[in-house]
Amino acid sequence: MNFQMDKIEKKVNGFNMALIVEKDYLKAYISVSKLDTEESEQVGEPVQDYVTMDNVMIFLKENDIKYGLDLQVMASMVASKKFDEPILIAQATLPVDGKDAVIKFNFDLSKNINLVQDEDGNIDFKALNWFQQAKTGDEIAYKIPAEEGVPGKNVKGTMIVPAAGKDIQFKYGKNVEVSEDGLKLIASSDGRLEYIDGKISVNEILVIDGDVDTGVGNIDFVGGVVVKGDVKSGFGINAKGSLEVNGVIEACNINVMGDLVVKGGIQGSELAQIEVKGSVICKFIENANVFSGQDIKTDYIIHSRVVATGKITLNSKKSLIAGGEIIAKESIIASVVGSSMGTKTSITLGIDVEKTRELEKLKQELSEINKETAILTPAIKSGSEMLQKGRMDLIKKITFTKSLKKYNENINRIKEIQDEMQLIQSNMKQIKFSYLSVRNSIYPGVKITIVDNIRYIKDIHHRCKIYLKGNEIAIEEG
Repeated sequence: MNFQMDKIEKKVNGFNMALIVEKDYLKAYISVSKLDTEESEQVGEPVQDYVTMDNVMIFLKENDIKYGLDLQVMASMVASKKFDEPILIAQATLPVDGKDAVIKFNFDLSKNINLVQDEDGNIDFKALNWFQQAKTGDEIAYKIPAEEGVPGKNVKGTMIVPAAGKDIQFKYGKNVEVSEDGLKLIASSDGRLEYIDGKISVNEILVIDGDVDTGVGNIDFVGGVVVKGDVKSGFGINAKGSLEVNGVIEACNINVMGDLVVKGGIQGSELAQIEVKGSVICKFIENANVFSGQDIKTDYIIHSRVVATGKITLNSKKSLIAGGEIIAKESIIASVVGSSMGTKTSITLGIDVEKTRELEKLKQELSEINKETAILTPAIKSGSEMLQKGRMDLIKKITFTKSLKKYNENINRIKEIQDEMQLIQSNMKQIKFSYLSVRNSIYPGVKITIVDNIRYIKDIHHRCKIYLKGNEIAIEEG
């Protein structure tokens, strides 16, 4: 054997017993040998032909070997009378070292494209899902704590202490915090999950280094978005924060909860749908549908439908509004409105845009419910008559009950919608001090609406202010 051993010998019943123990007391062996001639003459002939089980047990007890004993092996050794062969008669229970702590992530932090298939098997190839995002309070990662391990015992019955597992610390950056129990990483802000240099962080801004196109796909993000290139036709951005585009926005669907800043402009090709909760700042708006929950600042608006709940201001000296429909609650300021070609242009002022939109939605819902109710009414009437005459079987009764329930729900909802519409209309404030300011010229072909009053521009007017005076729209030049 190549292990370091301690060897203890004892003469018993005319035989030599040797106890061989590994120095770390993990294993113990017994070997029985016959005495040589000289030793035999000294002790005499053996009393018996081999050592007994009691001889072995006493020998082990004398040397404090008491754990992990294999009684069956010892009995077999005695029965088979093995000589000059170390027999393993006891061995320790080895400790189980503790496992190291492990950190597990609840998100896939790879940048792989992840195409999703819907229930019908269709794949939206514009929804590439190449980044992960978290919301405030989301559990980003968790720690499986290190384990202390399971102790062992050596052949003397002494405990063998296991190696404890090693702890591991969370590495994290901005907008991430550790839970009170120290076992979880929690997002403290909405944003994109980033794993850089072994640290996890939440970035409130998603930066697209180039264009939003087939290589990037549609963007749906819980924070702000910065696009260093263009937003190409056919793609969309939905941002819970603000959106900044260094290039142009083409024929796209854009929905922004914050502000929209476009360093180029919006080239909508009559397909762009831009909805912004905050303000819009851009170089130009052309052939697009743009709504702002606050103000709009640009240089020119061409053949577009542009709506602002605040002001629309065209800053440059050559700023122009020509074609389309422009609506603002407070004021519109531009250098030129319309064109010498008589381009039809509609300017509307002094209406509560948000409440008007709410009314339109309610009117649409009311129309749909009224249509459905009109279809249900004859069936309810005939069903009621059949029920009164006792001529309705079980199946028809079940169908009638469902129809009646839906009919009653519709009647109740119609009343709710009518009440909501009445409340909105009573609370709508007509902004009678709204105005259109023209720095240079306004041309025939322009229709001006302020509150409920309409005026068509029939002559060219220069450097003028158009506003509501009494119940008429006045043009004040100079």
